[in-house]
Amino acid sequence: MEKMEMKQKLLFVINNLNVGGSEKALISLLNELDYTKFEVDLQLFKKEGLFLNDLPAEVNLLPVPKSYRYFDGSFKKALRTLNLNLIFNRYKFSQIRKVAFSGGEAEQLGWKYLSKTFRILDKKYDVAIGYLEKNPNYFVVDKVQAKTKIGFIHNDYSKIDVNSDIDRLYFDKLNYICSVSEHCVHILKEYFPSQSQKIKLIPNLFSEKLILKKSEEEITEIEFDKNECNILSVGRLAEQKGFDLAIDTAFLLKERGFKFKWFILGEGSLRKLFEEKIEKLNLESYFFLLGNHTNPYKFMKNADLILQTSRFEGKSIAIDEAKLLNKIIVVTNYPTVKDQITHNVDGCISSFASSDIADQIVSVYYDKELKNNLQNYLENNRLQNENKLLELF
Repeated sequence: MEKMEMKQKLLFVINNLNVGGSEKALISLLNELDYTKFEVDLQLFKKEGLFLNDLPAEVNLLPVPKSYRYFDGSFKKALRTLNLNLIFNRYKFSQIRKVAFSGGEAEQLGWKYLSKTFRILDKKYDVAIGYLEKNPNYFVVDKVQAKTKIGFIHNDYSKIDVNSDIDRLYFDKLNYICSVSEHCVHILKEYFPSQSQKIKLIPNLFSEKLILKKSEEEITEIEFDKNECNILSVGRLAEQKGFDLAIDTAFLLKERGFKFKWFILGEGSLRKLFEEKIEKLNLESYFFLLGNHTNPYKFMKNADLILQTSRFEGKSIAIDEAKLLNKIIVVTNYPTVKDQITHNVDGCISSFASSDIADQIVSVYYDKELKNNLQNYLENNRLQNENKLLELF
């Protein structure tokens, strides 16, 4: 009688499952795993996000650490517990974050006190994966018992305003440090030369079948006018995504008499600022903030242009998804863009100047030969989808 092969015990750690590139990549990865070979737990710090509904039934969602809510809310919440240890650590957490030079370093410094209220997980794992920079990686190092520990950096490390000295302490204790594009891997090796052998390229996964299926769903929220250029951008309403540049570009297009509507899928802290700017420039009939949607693909399929105005990226999942749908793509020239787009081959690259972005939009929209060439190239050079992470187990 054959001996049954034991399943490998895996743990993934991420802050939440709100709409974002890293979260979407994790959901795609979890949906591609063979659950006859793996027993999978997922640790979230907050049980929230639109992607919760897309978790495979086989994934065991661990309880959220109870103390986390006292660090995510006001100090008064912690005071009401009358737990002196919790109150002390919550106070120190607040104070140390005030001396940080950035939001990224604030999260790093705060971990020292947040982590003191978390217990070490009882279960022992074969592999534990922090699927996002900072706290998820630190949790894997400090609070998990595992034979192999893996951390992820999903962005260009030089752009995320973190303290590399703090990360170095944790990277020393990881077996592998993964990032999602060649440029991001190169930057990590520059920052952490002593860790070069550990640093691996693990591209994001995507589900082509799911993307194509969801792209066929009907759009009921808005209507695309076939007599206008319908532009779609996808991303958080945050400085990184450069939607302030998009609004400036929309103003120039309007002034030129170009017929268009520009839709943004995403939510974030800059919504109010963007709404005020849209109103100030009288763009209410041209530029629309649609919020988060679990199915961006139906919008992508029906848009004329997919436009990403990012200041930096790790590797844009939205661009890969647009490629799968054979869309015309225009992107800004951020440092990692050439890992995904070759100008006038599978998309178009613009400078960060709003006037240049506007020129590129108008140029590609009216150039039928270029559009045909771009779409033919994408049709004949389909993206490869391979789970490289499993090679590290």
